[in-house]
Amino acid sequence: MSNPIIDTTVALLERLDDGTRTAAEDSVRAHSREVLGQEVDLEADLNLIKAAKFVAAADGLSAVELRGMKMMMGSFGLPEAVQWHLLEFDESTVESTHVGELAPDGGREARFLLSAILHFAALDGLSDDEAARGREVGAALGQRDNLIEALILEARAEHHAARRRDEHQRKLLRDLRLALLDLDG
Repeated sequence: MSNPIIDTTVALLERLDDGTRTAAEDSVRAHSREVLGQEVDLEADLNLIKAAKFVAAADGLSAVELRGMKMMMGSFGLPEAVQWHLLEFDESTVESTHVGELAPDGGREARFLLSAILHFAALDGLSDDEAARGREVGAALGQRDNLIEALILEARAEHHAARRRDEHQRKLLRDLRLALLDLDG
C-alpha cells in the first residue's frame, strides 16, 4: 500500500543533488538533538514534519503552526527546495495508519514521534480535534491509551508554560517528556 509521507520523502531525497542532501543531513543531525531531544536523520525529520502537519491540520493549519513550521525548517537549515516540498505537502492524503508506518515497532521511536507531532500541533494550543487525531496516530503507532493521554497533557502543559515564558516549568516538562518516552509502550 502506498504511503504519501514516505513516498514523497523518498522521491524528494532522490531528486536532491549530493551536496544539498549532505548539507541538509549534517544540519538536521546537528540541530535535532537540541530541538527535538534526540538525533534524527533527514528522512526521519521530513517524515516527522509531514506527520505533524497532518495532526495540526485536524482543525486547519493556523498561522502560528505555519510560522512554527517555517521556523523549525529554518533552524534545521533545510534548503529552500525542501522547505517548499514540506509546505506544499498535501496532508489531506494522509491517514493515521500512514503515520503508524513511520515507527512500526511501537517502541521509544514511536513515542518520540508522537510526542514531537503533538508538540508541533500544540504551537497554537492543542485543540480537541488535534488531540483526537493525536489519539488515532498514537494508536496507529501502537501506544497505550494512558500513555497517549499523558503525552497529550504534557504537550498542552508545554504550550501553556511557553506562553507564560516559564523556563523552569518547561524544563520540568521536558524531563517528564523524556521519562514518558522511556516507558515501555
